[in-house]
Amino acid sequence: MMQGSYTKVLQDPVRQSNSLDSLLKEGDLLPPASQQLQPLASAHAEPGLLPLLCQLTQHATSSPAPSPTGQPDTQATCDVTEEELFQHEADREAAKVGMYAAVLVAFLLQAQPDLQSTAVALLGGSLQGVLCSLAECLEFYVGCGAIMARNEATLRALLADLHSLQPSPMHLQVDQARA
Repeated sequence: MMQGSYTKVLQDPVRQSNSLDSLLKEGDLLPPASQQLQPLASAHAEPGLLPLLCQLTQHATSSPAPSPTGQPDTQATCDVTEEELFQHEADREAAKVGMYAAVLVAFLLQAQPDLQSTAVALLGGSLQGVLCSLAECLEFYVGCGAIMARNEATLRALLADLHSLQPSPMHLQVDQARA
């Protein structure tokens, strides 16, 4: 059934031109959770997948360096060059890639909790970036009204599962003391 949804999208030329956002609203990209986890259960067979997704997530969720003074640049002008517009477009596209990579990391961790320590190491010691990206994704699509109720429920459950995987600060202190 899951494959049928994707096949339907690929075979219909009108739907091929639809954006990812409209496909999410129509519900074809997020089949029921039980079907989503089946292909992910064998995700560990692809050793390069988790590192790639973590790298994309980390790159897109990393914060820009603060200014040396910590104050906003008051000398900034309102003039924007074409090059600056394209730079911001590239940043937005990278953020989208990172957001969807974070969603995939979350699904991988839900399906294979034993990958958590690897993911935490690849993400710089925390799942916080994945949690934030997933929450922002959910907030965006719910705020726009661009997500079906069952997809919203799936993402909310995924977020809750990921929160439960995140070790508590006390757990981290115990682990660090043992090292």
